[in-house]
Parts: sequence; C-alpha cells; structure tokens
Amino acid sequence: MRIGICAPPQHWELVKNIGYDYAEWNFSVTAAYTKEQLEQTLAQKKELDIAIPSFNGFFPGGFIMFGADRAAIEAYAREYSAKGFERAAMFGADVAVMGSGYARNVPEGMELAEAKERFASLMYILGEEGKKAGVRVAIEPLQQKETNFLHTFEEGAEICDMVAHSHVGLTMDIFHIWAGGEPLSNLEKYKQYLFHAHIARPRADRHAPGIEDLDDCLVWRDALRACGYGDKISLEPVYVDINLDAPKAYAVLEKFR
Repeated sequence: MRIGICAPPQHWELVKNIGYDYAEWNFSVTAAYTKEQLEQTLAQKKELDIAIPSFNGFFPGGFIMFGADRAAIEAYAREYSAKGFERAAMFGADVAVMGSGYARNVPEGMELAEAKERFASLMYILGEEGKKAGVRVAIEPLQQKETNFLHTFEEGAEICDMVAHSHVGLTMDIFHIWAGGEPLSNLEKYKQYLFHAHIARPRADRHAPGIEDLDDCLVWRDALRACGYGDKISLEPVYVDINLDAPKAYAVLEKFR
C-alpha cells in the first residue's frame, strides 16, 4: 500500500523529505488554475519528483447538485469535470475523490429516491468524463455533520450499483466510517467498489494520528488488507500544524505499507 498526504504545493517538499510516497491535491483548485498557474505547479511537481496520483475537493464552493435546472447542472458537471480530469491526468492521477458534502445536500422537500437517481446520473457523467482521461471517480461517504446525503459505505455501494460504471467507486475514509459507527465487515461486503482510502485518527477531533493511535489505526489497516486493498491511503486530518502533524502521522502510516 502506498501512503500519502493531502497537502498543497507549498508543502510538497516537506512531504517528499519526510518519506511519503505521494501528495494528494485539490481538484477544484487545479481546474480553476490559469494556464500559468498550471504550468508552474506541474513544473514544481517535476522538479521535486513527487507523485500526485490522487485528488480531492472535487466541486468548487457554491455548486449545488440538486438545483431546479437539472439539465444545466449536468451540462456544467460534464464540462467542468472534463477539464478537471484532463488536468488531473497531467499530474499522473488515476483517482479523484468526490466528497463535496455541501454540494450534495438534498434540499427540503426532495424525496430520497429522486436524490439517489439524480446523484447516480451525475456520477455516471463523471465516470464517463473520467474514463476519457484515465481517472476514476471515488465517491466519499461523509459524516452526518457535513452532509445530509450518503453517509456510509453501504449507501455508497447502493449508488455504485445504480451507476454501474467501471470508473465510479468509493473512498473509504476511516474517520467518517468510524464516526458513523459502520461495521468494518462492510468493507469486505462491498470491496469491489473500493477505489481509494483516507485516514485521520478515529477520534472526535479528527486530528492526524500519532503513535498513541497506532493500535486503533492498525485495526483499519488489517481490515483493508483482509479485503484485498493494496492501493493508496492518504492522510486527510484536521491539521493543527502540518509541519508537526505530517512527520507524526508518518510513523503510523508507514505501518500500512
């Protein structure tokens, strides 16, 4: 398993020096880069010789998935994601995490069945655009504090069944799954959809894990190994100070290799 960390370009040198295998960067920021910003960031990646195989932060702030004009929303998602996937591929990415909790909030009065159908339709569009660029979409179940829709791996698997697309799967975020109390057995049950993984320590503060959290984190490592997952896991905590948190967490994450 490769271990990485969600970090902006100004911290990529730190990430590289600590020994992480890669950095995970922001999809919406990259999609909004000017040509000059894109070229500068790609040049920085090349100079540092750092891998950027995954992206998070899919949709920009203010985007709403369940607005009244469905056709306009889907047209925007298609155009926006095509540009974003093309740029993610320039960095060597093979997966983009689709969390975007605010964007996927279901408005009052909308039936859950309609929300699932519309969400699945939108994910199919993303899957099609991602496939063209060679980038998979990994839907991320989120804790209830962040969204009112799709909180568990099981709910995510239901959406994946509806989408039925080779490039649409799930992100297993240790913190979110822990916060929702979902059984680890669901990882094995729906392992065919497991595309990516995130980690913060399974405690209410959602901080980076330290050596004191090792035993708790190894439970999740063993569950991932048991279901055959051996791809990537990215540190995605609430940072107190990334300069201190990143090396502290490395001592835990290197046990996932």
